[in-house]
Amino acid sequence: MNGTRYSLAQGKDWYHFNGDTELLGRFLEVYDGETVLDIGCNQGALLYYAKEKADIIGIGVDVFSEVLESAKENAIYNRVNFQFVCSRIQEYKAELVDVIVCNPPYFSGDIKNNNLYLDTARREKYLPLRDLMEAVHRLLKGNGRFYIVQKAEKIGSMIEEAHEQGLSCVRMGLAYAHVHSKAKTVLMEFKWGQRKDCLVEKAIYLDQR
Repeated sequence: MNGTRYSLAQGKDWYHFNGDTELLGRFLEVYDGETVLDIGCNQGALLYYAKEKADIIGIGVDVFSEVLESAKENAIYNRVNFQFVCSRIQEYKAELVDVIVCNPPYFSGDIKNNNLYLDTARREKYLPLRDLMEAVHRLLKGNGRFYIVQKAEKIGSMIEEAHEQGLSCVRMGLAYAHVHSKAKTVLMEFKWGQRKDCLVEKAIYLDQR
């Protein structure tokens, strides 16, 4: 995993962590002792990025039990003590957490992938944005932070849905394929409350990384 001391074994047919995972992992901020919840965790890659930065308590939630069994094996190999729970986030109940992270499904429409692992990871119907934001509202502490990566054109939808749940975007990063391209990806940090200001980080050019 780029930027960490960790390595993950991943099943051939499963959704693999990608450049967006790395971007979000580098963007998020965590501190010693915080509990970090990764929604749709797969192998828990985002938890490892968090662990690289601080001594966190990591919890990953995913819908595929066989993927989580592999995630547990990876945790043993990497000598970390993460907890993995098989559940839809819509039904997940637990104590409030300090930080929530998510690399969510991006794609809408009816184009189906015959690989159920990939289809679930990519299509919004399995985790609609509203359901995700409602889960954040239910599970995030009052002083907590929520980090997400999305397609850049969904900034407006993200801010609108977050506003309905009482959250505001306080920090944002934009990634571009190259210096002359439109923004491809947005990284966002949300906190509770209606805030007017949002820090925009230095642009990320993917061809220069």
